[in-house]
Amino acid sequence: MGVGIGYIIALCFSVKWGAFSPAPLVLVEKVGNIKAAEMLALYSGLVGAVFAGTKFIWDIEKWSLVKSSFVYFTINLLVMSCAGYRLYWFSHNIKNYFSFLSVYIVIFIAIWVVTYFKNKKNVKELNDKLNQIKK
Repeated sequence: MGVGIGYIIALCFSVKWGAFSPAPLVLVEKVGNIKAAEMLALYSGLVGAVFAGTKFIWDIEKWSLVKSSFVYFTINLLVMSCAGYRLYWFSHNIKNYFSFLSVYIVIFIAIWVVTYFKNKKNVKELNDKLNQIKK
């Protein structure tokens, strides 16, 4: 999944430039097409693996929702930032990093809110079914 998302990001950059590139042009100019494609696959795969691996955080029942969210957010942000830096998803300056960070935060919050309300609805439905069984 991570590699797929990485290539979707590459396609977005390609649309912006008007021609396909396996990675941002800065990276391609530095390392060439083949190495850039290899790096994209490697780092995107790493991002996907870390996101999948950190799913266990939500299963730690002793942790509050706030703590679980913070730990999950932070671990994945660090990995995304490292991958983004190495793959030139943002220029290597603080202004562009904060733009990248803003996009990450907005997407994270949107997914978190949708997931929260979906899970809340599922819990309510399960509780309703359990209450019907008790009657």
